[in-house]
Amino acid sequence: MSTGGKQNRLKILYEDDAIIAVGKPAGLAVQTKNFAEEDLESLLRKYMAGKNASSLNRNKMGAGRDFSPAPIHRLDQPVQGVVLFAKTKEAAAELNRQMANRQMEKIYEAVIYGSFAEVLTHQIEFPEKEESKQPKKSPEKEESKQPKDIPEKEESKQPKEFSPVKGVLKDVLYRDGRTNTSRVVTPEEKEFQEGKEAVLYYEETAPGVLRIRLESGRHHQIRVQLAHAGHPILGDLKYATKESMEETRKRGIHRLQLTASELTFIHPVTKKKMTVKYED
Repeated sequence: MSTGGKQNRLKILYEDDAIIAVGKPAGLAVQTKNFAEEDLESLLRKYMAGKNASSLNRNKMGAGRDFSPAPIHRLDQPVQGVVLFAKTKEAAAELNRQMANRQMEKIYEAVIYGSFAEVLTHQIEFPEKEESKQPKKSPEKEESKQPKDIPEKEESKQPKEFSPVKGVLKDVLYRDGRTNTSRVVTPEEKEFQEGKEAVLYYEETAPGVLRIRLESGRHHQIRVQLAHAGHPILGDLKYATKESMEETRKRGIHRLQLTASELTFIHPVTKKKMTVKYED
């Protein structure tokens, strides 16, 4: 559901008396220090105020009374996707506990430059040297074998059927507060001791399309790790390569191709496991 008027950028994915999950569009900050700039939190505050003024049962679990909706996690401004807010202090405390204990599962989808599957494809080659090891045949015998050899060579030129590829990226990331960037560091670098471990699991569901699960939540983690692996996210201006920028331009992409597509957690009141999915 989308709200009207100025708040049409606010997409409510799920709401009850304890929590509200919102679909954040790309380009909108979850929170900003610039009071003149609109952010997701201020839009939600306006939505709640309007709802409270028009209908409202203020006695339900304290919703709308002395507590402003609090974001349980954040997304980078260029990223679109699910953001979860608590509507009560009790819900905030429980959800923050789950976040701290890594009990929430965050799934992302990304479109990258290149493909992790290319590595496997390049390993599958028809060994030409094997033919040189075979004893030489007479011209007549070679001619008789020719019809059989042709289909095999033609088949090798056909594109291989794509098979999903799974993998994990494990790195140590160092955040540079001066430039608001992060990078992968190695043990030889002095920043390594200040770095934090970053673990990312991915499944390439189609060529260049990833489904990602984070085990850690570091600054710009997905963008940095994929760029370091040679597969920057298309539309990423901060961690792009010349090649990925060219591919972004060719495809006519105008935003970062990264979406927080699913969030799974335990409801703070019902204690039931639930998943909220982003709707574009």
